[in-house]
Amino acid sequence: LGTTYETLFNDAITTASSGEKVFAGPVDDPFFVDLGGIFDLGDAPRQGGKAVDGLACYNAHAIAIQVPIRILLASGVPNVPENILDPNYVVGVWASASRPSIRTLSATADPVYEGDWIQVSRIGMPLTNEAVIAIGDKDYWNSITPYEEIAETTLDEYFYNPELGLYMDDDLFGGAVPAFSPLRIQKASLGAFDFTNGADGLFGLKGSDAVAGTALDDAVFGTLLLPAPGKPRSVDLWPIFHTGVPNVVPYQLATGKEGNPLAAGKPFINNFLPNGGDMLRVNLAVPVTDRDDPNFSSLGLIQAAVLGLTTPPYFLTTDLEFIPNMDGFPNGRRLEDDVTRIELQAVGGAVLAAVGLWYDDYDPNSSPSPLTDDLLSVLSFTTGVENNDLAFSSTFPYMAMPHSGTGDCSGEPFLNSVFDLDAQVYVSSNNSSSIAVYGVSEDNEFFSSETPSGGEDADGIHYDNVNDILYQLNRSNNRIDVYKGFKSALSDEMTPAIAFSSSTDFINGREIAANENNIIVAQDANDANGNQNRILIYKIEADAITLTNEFDVDENLWGIHLDGNRLFAIQDNSNLLVIYDDIFNATGNQISPDEKIAVDSLARTHGLTYASLEDKMILTDIGAASSAEDGGFIVINNFMAASADGQIQLEEQIKIEGPNSMLGNPVD
Repeated sequence: LGTTYETLFNDAITTASSGEKVFAGPVDDPFFVDLGGIFDLGDAPRQGGKAVDGLACYNAHAIAIQVPIRILLASGVPNVPENILDPNYVVGVWASASRPSIRTLSATADPVYEGDWIQVSRIGMPLTNEAVIAIGDKDYWNSITPYEEIAETTLDEYFYNPELGLYMDDDLFGGAVPAFSPLRIQKASLGAFDFTNGADGLFGLKGSDAVAGTALDDAVFGTLLLPAPGKPRSVDLWPIFHTGVPNVVPYQLATGKEGNPLAAGKPFINNFLPNGGDMLRVNLAVPVTDRDDPNFSSLGLIQAAVLGLTTPPYFLTTDLEFIPNMDGFPNGRRLEDDVTRIELQAVGGAVLAAVGLWYDDYDPNSSPSPLTDDLLSVLSFTTGVENNDLAFSSTFPYMAMPHSGTGDCSGEPFLNSVFDLDAQVYVSSNNSSSIAVYGVSEDNEFFSSETPSGGEDADGIHYDNVNDILYQLNRSNNRIDVYKGFKSALSDEMTPAIAFSSSTDFINGREIAANENNIIVAQDANDANGNQNRILIYKIEADAITLTNEFDVDENLWGIHLDGNRLFAIQDNSNLLVIYDDIFNATGNQISPDEKIAVDSLARTHGLTYASLEDKMILTDIGAASSAEDGGFIVINNFMAASADGQIQLEEQIKIEGPNSMLGNPVD
C-alpha cells in the first residue's frame, strides 16, 4: 500500500557483491506466438482470420539473472576476446523441471510427495519439443539431458527429416498447409542438391575433394554433418539445434564465394559447442545490436545474413566484421527475436540459401541474381504475430511489468442487478477548466462530482484505477497533467492536485491512449503546429512522464485507443479507422498506418474504444457538426474478422443514431 507496482518491481532487483543482478517475480509473458494457428497444423498466418498472440495479456513468473561475462568464461580465457567470433566465448544454456516420482493422494489429508526427483521437462532452443519432436517421443525427449541426447541417435531423425518439411514440399503434403505456401525447401539447388525429406542433400559429396578441409570433411568433424544418405538436413537444422554452427567453411555467407557454396565466404556466426545436444548457444564475444540502430530486426541472424549478402558496406568484403543482428537468434535469443518465424524460415531452407545453396528458381547460368522470388517469399514470410504485446524495457530485467489484475487484460467485472461496484466516467471539458466524474454508486444511485483542472481547454483523459492516478491532456498548456490519489482526494472532499506534468512537446493535442507503462498523444494539425499531424509516445515513471518517441503522420488523427502494441486511431473528417500494428517498435521520423478500414454509412467519427477480449469495436458518429440530432454510435462485433477485407459493411454493424441515440455530436 502507498506505493506503485513499478516501485515494488524495481525494489525486487538485487545486486550481489560479485556483480550479478537477480530478479524474481511476475512479469508479462515475453514470448509471442499464435498458439492456435501454429498448433492447428501450422495455420500461421491464419487463412480464415487475423493472427492472435496466444500469450498476450498473460503473466509469467520469471527468475532473471544478469551475469558479468568474465564469470562465465572458462579458466584461462582472457577477458578480452580475440575477435567477435572467438570460439572460447561460446556458452550453452538449458533448463529443466523435475518432480518427486511418487504422489500419494488421500481423501483426508494433503497429498504426499516422495521418491527420487524425475525430470519431466527441459528447454534450450525454443519450440524444439513443441514443434520438432514427434508426439510419441516428447515425454522421452523431456526426460533426458542434452548430454545424454548427443549420444542418442533416434531423435536425430526429427532434425534430419523435419516433420514440418513435409508441408513445405509440393510433392508430399505442401498443399495441406496453405499458410506455409511461401516456404518451399530446395529440391534442385544449383541444379543438383535436394534437401526435401528423404533426399540426400550434400551426402553425394562425402569423401570428395569438394568437401576436403571443410566442416563436412570426416577428418574435421567426423561423421557429424554427413552421417548417411537420406538425411538431408544434417548440414543445417541438426547443427543449429545440436552443436551450434562453427565459423568453418561452408558455414559462411555466400558473399565472396563466387558461386561455390563450399568456398570460403563472409563469417557471420560461430556458436559451435559440441558438448551436448539441444541448448541455446550464444557467442558472448559478438557485440550487441543497439535497439535504436535502424538495422535492428527481430529476424535475428536471418536479417544479419540479408545485410551481409545485399547491403553495403557488409557485402563488399569477406572480412570478419560486425553485422547488425549477429547477436540475434539462433545465436542466443533476444527478447524481441521472432523465434517462431525464424525457425520456420530455417526449416524452409533459409540457412542453406545464406551459404550459397540457393532456391530452385535460381539458375547460375542465366539468373541475374540469387535474390529470386522463392528466396524473397521465404524472407517475407510471417506468422502474423511478430512482436510482444507489451514493449520490453531497456533496463534489467528487460521484460515488461505484469498485467494488472484490474487492467485492460483482466476481463470485465461481473456487475449484478444492484451494481456491486462503482461505475464511473471521467470527463474532460474544453471550456470550463474542470474535470467531471459521473457514476453509479453501490446502492444504484447516480452521482456526479466536479473538480478544477489545470487548464481551461482539455481533451483526452485516462484514469488508472489500480494506482488511483488520473492523466489529462491539457490543451491550454500543451502538456499532460498527472493527478495522484485522484479518487481518494475526492472521497476525502479534497481538491485533487497536479503532482507533475509532462514537458511541452505538442500543440493541439486531441486524445490520449494509455497502458501501464506508456501514454500516447494524438496531435491534430493546425496553423500553430505548422499543420503537422503527429503521434507522441511518453513513458510513465514514478514521478515523471518522459517523451521517448514521436512520429509525423499524414492522417488527421482524433480518437486513439491502445491495445498492446497496436494503436487504433480515428482519421478525422472521414469514415476511416486506421491501425498501427507495432507502434512501440516503429522507427524513423514518419510512419504510415498498417491498415485503413472504411466503415460504411459512417459520416464522421471522433471517438473509439476496443475490447480485445470480446473483439468488440465501438465508434461514435457525430454526423453533421451543424446538427444536434443526427449523432450516434456503432458497435462492431468480431471486429478482427469483419475488418479483414478493409471494410465494415452495414450488415456487420449495430448502429444507433438520430433521436434514438439521445446524442447530439458525440465526440468520444
